[in-house]
Amino acid sequence: NDDDCGGEGAGNNCASGTATCTDSDGSFSCSCDASYYGDGTDCISCPAGYACPGGATAVPCSAGSFAVGGASSCSACPANSTSPPLSVAAGNCTCDAGFNETAAGGECQNEDECAAGRSNCDSAATCTDTFGSFTCECPGGEAGLGTVSAPCPSVCGDG
Repeated sequence: NDDDCGGEGAGNNCASGTATCTDSDGSFSCSCDASYYGDGTDCISCPAGYACPGGATAVPCSAGSFAVGGASSCSACPANSTSPPLSVAAGNCTCDAGFNETAAGGECQNEDECAAGRSNCDSAATCTDTFGSFTCECPGGEAGLGTVSAPCPSVCGDG
């Protein structure tokens, strides 16, 4: 096994002084050092305000944002969605609870849980869709939350 990483004339193309070469049997890999990001052959200094761990391929973004490989800044996820920290694609943004993705551009729209039958309202209660959620209400303002776990009280007729 030749050492592709070390010595004079080493056959690697890792960024000199900003990347680490890792030798393996018949091959090698490059990764950017801490304070840099990139593919290992081209490492870019981490912008002020960002913390780049070693091996980062893009600017490390906080939750709710993303950066594509090689980007020098983060982009916010669409409204009503979030992403885990260090996301590297818009596809990492997922809709918040109570919202679902539309066909157009990955935007998240309010989900009507009542119409979709995904509420936990008691069958005697009225389900009302709200932005990102829903409410359940017992008929006539009766006591009870109107949910399956806290149902509306039974009302007997006059007969």
